[in-house]
Amino acid sequence: MRRVATIAALTVLLAGCSPDTSALDAQKPVQQKVTLELALVGPAEFFDLVVQWGHTTVANKEEHTPAPNWVKDLTLTWPDDVYVYVNGTARKKPTVDDRLAFVNGQPSVECRLRINGQVVKTATNASPQCDFNLTGTPPAAPSGSAG
Repeated sequence: MRRVATIAALTVLLAGCSPDTSALDAQKPVQQKVTLELALVGPAEFFDLVVQWGHTTVANKEEHTPAPNWVKDLTLTWPDDVYVYVNGTARKKPTVDDRLAFVNGQPSVECRLRINGQVVKTATNASPQCDFNLTGTPPAAPSGSAG
C-alpha cells in the first residue's frame, strides 16, 4: 500500500513539473511593412502597367496605371498573412497606334518586393512575378538606409 501511495504522490508531483507549452502554441502576431514595386524598363512612353497583387487575406487585385512606376505599401500581420505577391505586364495604351507603340520594341517590367525596407525579391522580364513567404521572423530593416 505504501508503494501505491508513493507512486501516486510522485505522479502528482511530476504532473505539476511538466513544461507549460501554451506559450509555444500561441503565435505572437508580427507586423511587417511590405512594399510592392513595379517599373517599366525600356521604351515605356506608349505603354501602361497592368498590375496584379495580393496576399493571404486579400484575393487577387488588379490595377491599371498610365505611370511607368507603381508602388503599394502594406502592413501585413503574420500569421494571418503568410504569402504576398505582385506581378505586372506592359500594355499598349489604347489611344496609341500599334506601329508607333512598338517601333522601339516593347518594354520589360521590373518587380521588386521589400519587407521592412529590405529587398527580398526582384525579377525583370515581360511578365515578372515577385512573391515571398512571410514568417514570424521577418528580415531586419537595412541599417543606415531609407530603403
